[in-house]
Amino acid sequence: MAASFHAEVDRRIVSQDEHVILKLTLTNSDTRLRAEGEAPNIDLSPLTRDFELGIPREQHRFSLARAEGRSTSTLRLELFPRHSGDIIIPSFTVAGLQTAALQLRVLAASTETTPEFFVRHGITENKPWVQQTSTAYLAFYHRVDIKDARLDGPLDSTPTDIDLLRLPSRESNDSIDGVPYRVTTMAWAIAARQAGAIELRLPAIWVETVAGKRKRLPAGRLSLTARPLPANIPPSLLIGKPSLSARLSQQKSTPADNPVMNWEVSLTANVLPVQMPAMLPLGRFPATIKVFPERPLDEAITNNEQWQPVSQRHYRFALIPKQSGGFTLPAISIPYFDPIKAQMAVVQLAGETMNVTIADNEQNQSARRDGQSTESDGTSESFAYWREISLMLLILWLVTLIYHLRQRWKAPAETTWPETTSRPNDDYYGQLLAVMGQRSCEEGLRRWEASYGRHSRRRMLVRQIQASRYHPEHAD
Repeated sequence: MAASFHAEVDRRIVSQDEHVILKLTLTNSDTRLRAEGEAPNIDLSPLTRDFELGIPREQHRFSLARAEGRSTSTLRLELFPRHSGDIIIPSFTVAGLQTAALQLRVLAASTETTPEFFVRHGITENKPWVQQTSTAYLAFYHRVDIKDARLDGPLDSTPTDIDLLRLPSRESNDSIDGVPYRVTTMAWAIAARQAGAIELRLPAIWVETVAGKRKRLPAGRLSLTARPLPANIPPSLLIGKPSLSARLSQQKSTPADNPVMNWEVSLTANVLPVQMPAMLPLGRFPATIKVFPERPLDEAITNNEQWQPVSQRHYRFALIPKQSGGFTLPAISIPYFDPIKAQMAVVQLAGETMNVTIADNEQNQSARRDGQSTESDGTSESFAYWREISLMLLILWLVTLIYHLRQRWKAPAETTWPETTSRPNDDYYGQLLAVMGQRSCEEGLRRWEASYGRHSRRRMLVRQIQASRYHPEHAD
């Protein structure tokens, strides 16, 4: 059968806020339709002037229902009109075949003042500094019950060399011209790694209501321009003023006369988690305190009312005083870049003072000696316990050794036949014939050794011949 190629749409009259599905079908051809990937043969660029394009979906199959066979390659594409009026879908050419052009009538979008659902989008800062976070948000408003609403993909950016993090969604209520709406807001925190323009493409939302109405809400595009930091600002500096807090407490499991203190410093900033400092710039601790830093702990990222990301990291230290007295912990200074004043600033936290009393009077010293004595007794008991275990293991090892030696002594020693040097001849062929000429190889070997003595090499050779000749593989 001859190959054919044709195009069709699911409807010819649509509203501007609706979409049509274009279907291209190539039949009885070895060619497969490809709009993306390597060597595409369908050029969709002529459609971009009048339509916003969805994702092309290709399908190929071969049917054996007919004697001559039948191959079919299809391509489906969602088209979203950019304007109203009559629009011509141009023809397509593949493998010498051409489709017919199609005409659509696009009606103006509905102008209802209280739509059932719609979207709004925006960005919190369109001229951020490099490494300063800016939040792109997408708000879905609806006043009817929704069966399903989902994004058609991730947020895309040009260039892609940015720090990007999806923030938690938020549910709220709003009123538009006195009409109540439920709002689901999705947001993305963005931080540019280098200066320049950035284009963002927000994903569209596919909506299906409980009443069965289906619609795609395109979200559009956003743009921002990242400004370079001043020359005297290091690139790893926090952008925006952070907040510091500290908490000092004693571990409950430690005695009062020998305390271990927990010192936790919390840093909160409107940055992404990857921008938080790994260590705090601390001064010197008092020499009479042992300091043991622990691994920092990150809280789950949140967002504030202004849709800024909120990252919080806790830096924890275990402090062990060596003697009684008052101690002042080091002050903390965090430098940051003030995006409003465009200059460096510092946030500080004063060092906290701790008073520790390690009892050293006679009564406590006696208690300590008693505690040390008890500890020594415990150590002695522990040593005695392990000594008994070691003795038992030694006895078991000796019993096992004696058992193996006795088994070895009881095993019958193999009779050692003297190696005879006198042989009738060294003709192996004749000797083997003498052995094999008996009723059995075992009888021939026994008679031959009775006459000429035992010879280990010949005996081994005969055994190998026996094993090879009478192996199950050779059984008749």
